[in-house]
Amino acid sequence: MKIYFDTCCLCRLDDSPTHARIRLEAQAVETILQRCLMKQWFWFGSEVLAFEVKNIAIQSKLLQAQSRLNHIYQNVIVNKNEISRAKYLESLGFKRMDALHIACAESINVDVFLTTDDKLIRIAKRCSSELSIHIDNPHEWLQEMNKNDRR
Repeated sequence: MKIYFDTCCLCRLDDSPTHARIRLEAQAVETILQRCLMKQWFWFGSEVLAFEVKNIAIQSKLLQAQSRLNHIYQNVIVNKNEISRAKYLESLGFKRMDALHIACAESINVDVFLTTDDKLIRIAKRCSSELSIHIDNPHEWLQEMNKNDRR
């Protein structure tokens, strides 16, 4: 299983768990990362992810996110293909950085792109026929994976 986390998903672990949704998403991200550390699944990142992490304003969140990046199985280098694809994705309504994340994830054909960004997920559902990867919320995706494992 090849997994790509966007920055908001990766940083969910450092958000204040004041709401049930945040706790559930953080637990899901932690579980998924653990499976990646055990080499059951593989976490793919990109220069885009590293750039966004480097620009996290809160020092404690920055340090935590940077330390997690050490566990990425493989990073995607942004080149002409990813930039061209991202421009097309922007024309579909994705924000620039989200489009770059998606283009990088598509270039390595991940099984799932995980995000906690509801707007990104809504656009992805609307444009699913234009995407070559599945985009989902970590909690919802993990629930589906666990349900499939029980079958």
